[in-house]
This record gives sequence, C-alpha cells and structure tokens, in this order.
Amino acid sequence: MSKRQHLFILVGILTMAAAIRTWAAVSDHSIFWPDEIYQSLEPAHRVAFGNGLEAWEFRDGARSWLFPGLLALVLRAGSVWGVQSGIGLVVFARLFMVALALVSVWASMRLAERLAGRAAAWLAGAMTALSPPLIVFGHRCMPEMMSATLIVVVALWITSGSRWRHFGAGFLMGAAVFLRYQNGLVALGFLIWLALQRRRIAAAHYLAALLCAGLGGAILDWLTWGVPLHSFFAYVQFNLLENGASRFGTESSTYYFVHLFTATGPAFVAVAIGFVACASRLRGLALIVLAYLFAHSLIPHKELRFALPILPLLLSLSAVGIVMLANETQYRRRWLAAITVTTSALFALQTLRPTFGEYGQYLQNESARKRVVWHSGEAVNRVLSMAGQRDDICGVMLLARNAAWTGGYSYLHRKVPLFWRLSLADEFRANYIIAHRTSEETVPSVYQRVGLVGSVGLYRRDGGCMTSPRSVRSILPGADTMGLHPLTIPPAPPVQGG
Repeated sequence: MSKRQHLFILVGILTMAAAIRTWAAVSDHSIFWPDEIYQSLEPAHRVAFGNGLEAWEFRDGARSWLFPGLLALVLRAGSVWGVQSGIGLVVFARLFMVALALVSVWASMRLAERLAGRAAAWLAGAMTALSPPLIVFGHRCMPEMMSATLIVVVALWITSGSRWRHFGAGFLMGAAVFLRYQNGLVALGFLIWLALQRRRIAAAHYLAALLCAGLGGAILDWLTWGVPLHSFFAYVQFNLLENGASRFGTESSTYYFVHLFTATGPAFVAVAIGFVACASRLRGLALIVLAYLFAHSLIPHKELRFALPILPLLLSLSAVGIVMLANETQYRRRWLAAITVTTSALFALQTLRPTFGEYGQYLQNESARKRVVWHSGEAVNRVLSMAGQRDDICGVMLLARNAAWTGGYSYLHRKVPLFWRLSLADEFRANYIIAHRTSEETVPSVYQRVGLVGSVGLYRRDGGCMTSPRSVRSILPGADTMGLHPLTIPPAPPVQGG
C-alpha cells in the first residue's frame, strides 16, 4: 500500500472520530458528573465573565487554575467570535475538547505505527476513535480527557529520537500533572523507563522540561492562591489525610477491570488479549499503564473517568499486541481485518445506549443505574440557556433539579441571581422560575409558562425582582455535599457562612 493510501485511511479514521464527537458536543447536554461543570466550565465562566457557582475546591484552593484558566480563554474567544448564548459557549468549549480528543486519536495511531507498522496504526485508530468511554467522555470538559491526550502524545514523543520532542514530552507531562495530580505516577514511570533503557540524554531532557513545567505550575498557584503548590497540598490534605473523597462512595479493588469491561462491552476481551501480548515485548510502557490502574484500584473512591488518562495509551499498546499475534499466523491480513471490523462494530453498538451503571455510576440506585447517559437531565440546562436569552430577566429560581446537577451560570450566561427555592415567600427574588411540569402546582399562579423543553418548563411573571445580600444562601439547599457556593452579583458584597 502506498503512503498516500495509508494517509487517506488515517484521515478517514480521524474524520469518523470527529463526526461522532462533534455530534455529542452539539446535541448532548447531559451531565455525567458535576465535576464536568464545577471543576471546569463554571470557574472558567467566572474568570471570563464574572459570574459562576463556586465549588469548595475553588474556595479552598484544592485545584490548579491551569485547566479552568485555559477554558476561560476558550470561552472568551467564543464570545469575541460572536457566540452569545450559554449553550453556544458550552458547545464552543466542548468542541475544543473534541479537538484535543482528535489529537489523542492521531497520537495513538502514530505511536502504534512506530511500534508495529501501518496495520497497528489502523487498528489503534479504530479503537481510540470508537472506544465507548472515549466517546461518552470525549466532549466533556474534564481534565481527565485533556490528560489522556497529553499522556499519549508524551508516549509518542519520548519514543522518538528528537531531543526537542523529549523536552516537549517533559513539558506536556508536567502540565498533565497539574491537570490531575495522579498523573505524577505516569510522569515518574516515563522517567524510569527512559533510565532503564539507558537513554540518559533523553531522560535528562525529559526531566529538565518536567521540572520547568512543575515550576510553572507552582508559580501559577502562587499567583492564584498565594502559595506555591497550594492546590497540591490542599488536594492531598482532603483526599489522603482526611480521606474526604470517600464521602462520595467507595468501591472494590476490581472496580476498574469490571467497568472497563461493562463500558467497553465484549470487545474488551480483544483489547485485553492485545495488551497482554504487547506487555511481553514492551514491558516498560505496559507497566506504566498497569501501575497507574493498580494505584487507582487501591484508592477507596473510584470513578471510571479516573482511568481515562491512560486509556488511549492502553488501546494503542493493545493494537500493537494484536498485530504481533496476527503476524505469527498464516492468514495475517484476514485476521487483522476480521478483528478490526468486529471490534469496531462491537464498540459502535456499545456506544448507542450506554447506561450509568455500565460506567460504574449510581450502582446503589436501581433506576439511576439503568438510565441512558445520552441526554440524561439535559432539559434543565437547555431551559437555563433559554432563560439567559430573555431580555427582561432579573432573577431565576430553579425548582427542577439539585444545584449540583445543573449547568449553572455556564448555561444561564447572565449576570442575574440564581436561586434554589426555599419557600413561597421567595417568589419576589426572581421573575423567572424553572420547574418540572409535574411540580407546576408549586409554581405561584402569577407565573405563566413561556417555554418548555421536555418535562422542564420556564415560567415568567410580570414585574422586577426584589433581592438583597441577605436573600442569598452561601450553601445551596440540597447541594451541601458538593460544596457549591453562589457567586453574588455586584454590587452585593460576598456572602460568607450559611
């Protein structure tokens, strides 16, 4: 096969990956887990436009501003280019994540090609383009997804012979650590791998850039939190010393193996076989993947998204292993074609109706566990964006959902107070109410429905709003476990305490 034909296949795979993820970014406004809003979009919106709900991590300084700061630049760019609605800006940010996901697919293909040839590149491309977890999460604004891209690019660059790519690998790996501190395991793993291969110059270049990136992250914390590495120490304090993450649930040590299988479906068997075959020849890279998953299996609180940073690298190595096995058979091409087509088809089928239970979420809640991820609860976010485009809006009361499970100001995109209803006397604080049709009897009669998305309606009354700093609650009702705090709108002073 000619180089042009090979390039055509790679471009076709990238186009397929782009089409699927762009569809998800534009049409799906579900929330898989509140962190995709409150650890990313909402603080970014607060930086870019001055208003947003504040999670405890960005009150106590337990997160680096690297990821939300980058998203803030993306949101501002979208605004400058004419995107005005909240839902439009969210889509714009998600398309940025799609672009990162495509880089991940490209890097996985290039890495597999470098290790085992063109056939491995095609199989790695099909796997990463159609992997159900990478599609379900690929458009969501999560640092895990950006980490996945950076890590597989780092793997590609450190296997090259270019010293500048070794520098680049170290810099990107350092950035990945400040996206998610657990990525430090991968950073250390790559350094050890280079040292064991006796690539001392490459290791030195990688380490120098890694330390420079670490210094940059420390300075960013100093500028934003007032103390170098403040977010790291606050994160360790909460998650390790106080075991705070366990408040959100604990799972068994087999969680990641089980739910990588249930999320990926039967094709996971082929992925696992390929990875084992590759591990026998590429032990260093395989051990980095295994060490990452093993370390996470020891942590009581588990979520499948925590495994995403290493998944593109795992799939790339799996493709290499499958090609190695196929090369030992008589009908190499037939076997590879059959495996590629079958795996792709199984991945695609598994992506059609993924449930939260398959992805390891809400395992104790029968009804929530069976709910399909796509479009789940998105009506509230669409109505929030609808409310934000009303010219006469001066306050919004949200009855439809718990605060943590909404898109907040990222979807509302208006500098008006956003409340969660406490009593009937609160109606004068907002001239718009968002409520389910099933709870219309709790909406005062002075409000009339002016919009409807699914089962969620937007209700309006005549007149303005009577608000004061005293009317704002610091911890939103029903969301205190998420630690969400409303950002008051100037000229009201910041509210402290509950």
